[in-house]
Amino acid sequence: MKIKQKGVTTTAIAMIVIIVVAVAGIGAYFLTQEEKKPDEAALGVTTTSLSGGTVDAVYSATLVATGGTSPYTWENIGSLPDGLSLSTGGVISGTPTAEGDFSFTVKVTDSVENTDTKALSIHVAAVAPLGVTTTSLSGGTVDAVYSATLVASGGTSPYTWSIESGSLPDGLSLSTAGAISGTPTAEGDFSFTVKVTDSVENTDTQALSIHVEAAGDGIIASATSLSFKIDYTLAGVGEYTFWGRARNIGTADIDLRWDVTLDTTIVSWIYSGSQQEGWYGAAGYWLSFSSLGYDFSEYWSSAYEDYTTYTGQLVDWISGEWEYTAGGITYRIYDIQVNPTLGDEVFSPS
Repeated sequence: MKIKQKGVTTTAIAMIVIIVVAVAGIGAYFLTQEEKKPDEAALGVTTTSLSGGTVDAVYSATLVATGGTSPYTWENIGSLPDGLSLSTGGVISGTPTAEGDFSFTVKVTDSVENTDTKALSIHVAAVAPLGVTTTSLSGGTVDAVYSATLVASGGTSPYTWSIESGSLPDGLSLSTAGAISGTPTAEGDFSFTVKVTDSVENTDTQALSIHVEAAGDGIIASATSLSFKIDYTLAGVGEYTFWGRARNIGTADIDLRWDVTLDTTIVSWIYSGSQQEGWYGAAGYWLSFSSLGYDFSEYWSSAYEDYTTYTGQLVDWISGEWEYTAGGITYRIYDIQVNPTLGDEVFSPS
């Protein structure tokens, strides 16, 4: 009995040892696994370059970092371009005031005080010189609505326009946005100089003139709506058919539509004076000028100039077809309708 008890005791002790060893082994396993966990990714600035800027143009760029423990705090330990600053959130913003190449160093700090730095630079370009790019204007006709838009480039927009010297034709005026509009009341050649001023007071001038013809004996000048088609052949290119329609003629709400047949495809443009918007359509699909990034006033000016070019040829038209030749091309204008009913569906992209 005593030996048996000793055996039991010995067995119990052995089991305890095995359990202790097993527990120790499990602890060592988990400790080993913990030791094998990868170190936390080191904090680092990942922005390696920055876009350039332009003097007097708003600038914005956002710095990026990875690793460490967010949130991050940013600071500049160099010299940013004059007019720019770096926020603690990592945004470089402002309006550069001087051109040149500017080198500086940014520093990022995470929430447990790890840091990293990065040397960066920004090139600031000079502003392109302000200049009037309009060099000529279409002619007008007495008692016929006139519209043209002046264009400038460079400088710092927005631009403001004015008459520097001379006089516009009687009945016309120039808006500060650069639109010449109205209804000429007298024929003749009118010379004047326009002046454009940008937002930082740079200026430029351009001498221009408008020739105004006497009103014809036809009935186009008094039309409030108009529809006509044009055929012409361009040597080496092909035959074209244009269809022009306009309503609310003589008002600020004038709407204009051009359709042109190219082979078997009809391409269309709609210009809405009341909405100051335009649309381009082909094969049943329409896109607005604003979605395409087009400047409505610039495209409207060109479209209206085309329209007045044709109607200017019709000042003496009474009935039937009308033909004229310009630049070696003969144009046939036909299906001319004065004051037709043109509903919203004609000037809606659909």
